[in-house]
Amino acid sequence: MKRFGDIFAESWKEYKFNFRLFLKAFVLFAILPTIIFYAITFGVFPAAVEELVTLGQVGADNFSSVDISNISAGYFIFSFFSGIVLFILSFLMSLTFYYFSIYKKGKMNLKQAVNGGLNYFWAFLGLGIVVSLALLGLFILLIIPGIIFMIYWIFSGFVLMKEKTGIIDSMKRSKAIVKGNWWKVFGFFLLFCLIVIGISIVFSIPAKILDFTITGGASILPIETFNLTSYIISQTINYIFSVASSIIIVPLSILFFKNFYLDMKSRK
Repeated sequence: MKRFGDIFAESWKEYKFNFRLFLKAFVLFAILPTIIFYAITFGVFPAAVEELVTLGQVGADNFSSVDISNISAGYFIFSFFSGIVLFILSFLMSLTFYYFSIYKKGKMNLKQAVNGGLNYFWAFLGLGIVVSLALLGLFILLIIPGIIFMIYWIFSGFVLMKEKTGIIDSMKRSKAIVKGNWWKVFGFFLLFCLIVIGISIVFSIPAKILDFTITGGASILPIETFNLTSYIISQTINYIFSVASSIIIVPLSILFFKNFYLDMKSRK
């Protein structure tokens, strides 16, 4: 079996080689929709934004000091449907990365990857719901069984797409692949999580420094000094660095576990 370093190096090489496609997908599915959402939010509902920011800063003890009646129903309706749209787009981006990582042969453009991923929309959605509900039940009952089966089902998405199995069969097949090597899969999972945390920290530190340098940390300033313009700039800075880290973490995670899955599958 391959070592962690070998799988990570292979995944990192794939990531760098296909970086442009991943970047285009993020622009299409995440960056542009989010910019549009915030532009409408701050442009059409500035009063609602200010009230909600105030609510977040005063805390529960002073909740009565905020008049939420000033927040229009239109803002809540817009936020609700925007949240659904952003979730669907994020889900489509993940499907695109899954399909691209598994079926890329020669050159595959973004359109081909998106169309390929769309074929698995309902199957993946169903798998996500079933696995999430099952793990939720296990974690509520006892933490340890939840962790055990989270690792057993870690490859179920790749199995569903690569081996074209059903939802339950994908979970069973993933368990069969992991069985006998649970601790190895768990160890690789923890190591990769540490790398993800490290990447997040690398991007969060300069974001906070830049935020305080330009706005004085507008997102955490007292209510008395609140300024909507500074708050928007602060949120923009943090969003840029958050997206930058996600552009690395999301596709690299899928590539890593895809390569890990293929290696484990070949051993079975």
